[in-house]
Amino acid sequence: MTIWSLSVLVPVVLAAFIAQGSHIPATTKQSGTLVDESVVEVNIQESNIHLALSKLSDQYKLPIGLEVAADDDLLKERNVSVRVKAGTVKDVLDAVASECPDYTWELKEDVINVFPKRPNRDPVLENILAVKLKAFAIEKGTARIEFTKDVLSSHELSSLLEANRLNVEYEIFSKHDIGSLGRRFSVNVSDVTVRSLLNRVIKRSETKYWLLNRYGENRQYLLLKL
Repeated sequence: MTIWSLSVLVPVVLAAFIAQGSHIPATTKQSGTLVDESVVEVNIQESNIHLALSKLSDQYKLPIGLEVAADDDLLKERNVSVRVKAGTVKDVLDAVASECPDYTWELKEDVINVFPKRPNRDPVLENILAVKLKAFAIEKGTARIEFTKDVLSSHELSSLLEANRLNVEYEIFSKHDIGSLGRRFSVNVSDVTVRSLLNRVIKRSETKYWLLNRYGENRQYLLLKL
């Protein structure tokens, strides 16, 4: 057999082998959804659910949004401990929910949303996330802190925040907070809920985590953080 004929035969045989679909291992993402993806050696030891989920989001680049429970003080030690030697994202989320039984989770708009079970759900936070914005837009390179200001100062949210006497807190702890959502990321949407907007941002930008919390002695402070 000549070298030329061998070079033709090998691709033909390989193509036939692939067409039969036999003995080719599946990748971890072939199962279809985000929560079915495989993970190994997950070891999370944090003092609250917020830190646990933000660590999970950062390590695996998972879009996760957290709505904090009415009776959950993130300043108190909760000792969230999750270990998954080999499993799926779903297994890890179920383990977090087991450690924090006031919470549950769902995959919504291809984003993992973690929220409190009733009666521990804060109706004010729930209402904020359900508010529909008529129009919202940001340019490329917008900082995370500027995005949160634009959302919370929107006309649709202002009256709700005033009615509940909420003081908005804009916390800057590190360069991350003043960094951009993504250098090439922009938004221009209409008739979208606050939850859907936040989900859209962490699904499509380099920023992969959002948190909405109410705290203080009278729960008078509101924090939206990405």
